[in-house]
Amino acid sequence: MTTARTGRNQLTGWIDRVKVTGPPELVSFVNRIVSDLRAVEAELSLPFGSGAVEVG
Repeated sequence: MTTARTGRNQLTGWIDRVKVTGPPELVSFVNRIVSDLRAVEAELSLPFGSGAVEVG
């Protein structure tokens, strides 16, 4: 997802699988991702992002 920029197509399926079969720590992470899903999808899908700006 991260290198091929296919987040928009694969992210929701991955989230659903994690919620059903993932360890509690990963489920907690996924629940935080869902709270800002549009931003996460954009970061994993668009050819540009704000990752370098948000580090810190």
